[in-house]
Amino acid sequence: IGALQLYTGGSDFTAFTSLTTIDGGISMYNNVSQPFLSFNGLQGFTKLRINNIPNNMPSFAGLENLTELSGGTYSFGSDPSCNCSCNSGNTVMTDLSPLSNLTVLDVNLSFEDSNLGIDAADLAMLSGVKTLGGLTWYQCGGNVPINDISGLKPTKITGSITLTIPPGFVGLATFFGGVTEVGG
Repeated sequence: IGALQLYTGGSDFTAFTSLTTIDGGISMYNNVSQPFLSFNGLQGFTKLRINNIPNNMPSFAGLENLTELSGGTYSFGSDPSCNCSCNSGNTVMTDLSPLSNLTVLDVNLSFEDSNLGIDAADLAMLSGVKTLGGLTWYQCGGNVPINDISGLKPTKITGSITLTIPPGFVGLATFFGGVTEVGG
């Protein structure tokens, strides 16, 4: 398949279990009446491009065999009072453990401080990621559910890093300590 664009969720991807390649990746769009609930049905993939993830997607379940995941920006959290660009992030995702086998996460991870469903322990699930697309971190309010990014330990960053963080934020030395290549 060249690309898969889905506007209506069947709750998961079990209808696509025979697929082995999706060259153009998957694009999913928000549908409140029929949301996507998991990636079950895509367990056969080790490499996949997911161009966007709906804001109401609760889990990466079904992607446990992935070693490479690419795509656009995956936003987590939402705070309308925060004057930043990521006010429409995923607020229901609570588990990154299905991605624990990743070595390449070629997406821009974008986190905002309020209504963030994941925490530092979830980020530690991504400790095997050696190539990271980019990181955008907005901590503009009083709520700081993640104040330590030491669980992320990339050696290569292909995109950009934007950090707006409060005092007491830790893990930057660990995060950048192993990085040998930025850009390109």
